[in-house]
Amino acid sequence: TRGTAPYMIYESEGFDFRYSDSGMFGRGAYFAYDAQYSYGYRYQIPGSSPPLGQMFLARVLAGKIDERSPDSSIRHPKSGCHSVSGMVTSTNKAIIVYEQTRAYPAYLITFLV
Repeated sequence: TRGTAPYMIYESEGFDFRYSDSGMFGRGAYFAYDAQYSYGYRYQIPGSSPPLGQMFLARVLAGKIDERSPDSSIRHPKSGCHSVSGMVTSTNKAIIVYEQTRAYPAYLITFLV
């Protein structure tokens, strides 16, 4: 979401992955386990001095997790599971949901970049 102002997310339908291209685990909403990874996807407030960034702390209803390897053709977790999880880098793991109602932006955090 680095190119989308956060208010457009929380004032609309939340994390709407239908506007996104397919990722490493298919077309879904991706959430990092570690905020350090998410930092690279932060929104930078234009013209802010000092420079400010924003990220969401999201609530994700993961349910039973389907552990997978990257596969961009995934459309949903295997039967009996509610989300997918896997490594997005050698040291960072993400959880992916394929239904909009499984995640919402709980807090918008603004910080110095």
